[in-house]
Amino acid sequence: MSEHVRLNKLRESKSKLYEMHGFAPRIINQPYLEELKVGVRPSKETLHELQKGSSDFVNKYENRSLVAELSCLLEDIPLDEPLKTHRYTSRCPIDVLEVNPMSGCNVNCLYCLVVDGDHSAPKKLYKNYASYLRRKLTEDNGADHCYYFAPQTEPFQESTLQTGTAHDILREFIAYFKQKPKSKSKVFVLSKAGKEELQYKNNGDTILDLMRKLSGNLVYHTSISVMPPELYPVLEPRAASIENRLEAAVLCQENKIEADWAVVQPAIPAFLTDKTIDDLLRKFKEANLKGFKPEMLTLSIKNLAWIGQLTGYIDKSMEKKLYELYTAPENKNNVKHKNRVAPNREFTHKAMMKLKEHADKLGLDMTICSWVRSELNITPKEVPVVMRKNLIGNRPAEIGVCKPAIGLHRTKRI
Repeated sequence: MSEHVRLNKLRESKSKLYEMHGFAPRIINQPYLEELKVGVRPSKETLHELQKGSSDFVNKYENRSLVAELSCLLEDIPLDEPLKTHRYTSRCPIDVLEVNPMSGCNVNCLYCLVVDGDHSAPKKLYKNYASYLRRKLTEDNGADHCYYFAPQTEPFQESTLQTGTAHDILREFIAYFKQKPKSKSKVFVLSKAGKEELQYKNNGDTILDLMRKLSGNLVYHTSISVMPPELYPVLEPRAASIENRLEAAVLCQENKIEADWAVVQPAIPAFLTDKTIDDLLRKFKEANLKGFKPEMLTLSIKNLAWIGQLTGYIDKSMEKKLYELYTAPENKNNVKHKNRVAPNREFTHKAMMKLKEHADKLGLDMTICSWVRSELNITPKEVPVVMRKNLIGNRPAEIGVCKPAIGLHRTKRI
């Protein structure tokens, strides 16, 4: 049977969703787009999805159900269930295995890649996950893999920290590498955590203590979002601030944990100006980061109806730009995982080049995943392939292709 657990706040929810003076969600239809002077005319199918999404948004906003209760259900995961291979596209590597101790997430990002922003389903934490992982690692028998902790949820959140699950997962990896000291497997952690999360204790150990014991076998990347400052407390209600995430990366570095790259995910394209890019990348330099991997915001059309209106509360011209970038008929097939739509290819190509230009000026490396490189026809001359040596099975892998920066050596360009 499931056990319902209420959780304590690690930080006060920053959500301002219900405190936005004068905001009222509307149904997005053709008259609404014409009122905004949107310069494209979406197809009937796209308009239908926008209307469905905005209708759902109206209901959730009125019911105050956009930010879910801070709780979770404790359940067991079947011990014979295999670890899922992390492959969003055919270009993703086949040796990346997902470590997902939860279904759902307490961070509650309204653009969430996993649930399209809808966090109404109960959050389920697998209370036997450490035992399950131990069995999977035993079955692995020294095979060389990248263990991605955790692509389907935030690894360090109230549920995983307060139950000790996140700590126990790291303990299982510590035990595994003690038993298999010659293993070339790696643990890759992608997180929005701040210092508070990394310093959370369980049985005398902080997350930082345990990651330090995995030094040489673990790589930590901070996950950074790019959006107007006013949108952070709206779109990421329970996430650490960008400054706090970068402080967490520095804290890792000070504890000999490899944490010198950021995944910029997502970037709201209409907000990528020279100033915002320069401001962000200078923060990366201050945090001793060596490079970053940018990804534009991808959305279901239904979810776009949410994000568009919330963006429009801050800046109507930015909302207009979002609809133009995502809903034009010629953009219909510009989709990635789970049929999520990416922004206009030409615009995204220019945005990537702008990011690269600023990165070069500041001496930062930048890479993109193989799917983005292929879809945008970006050549290695435009954005060099940034590699790491001595990766899984001594095979080089491009940083940012699902297993970013998981080697022990400095990057080199080829």
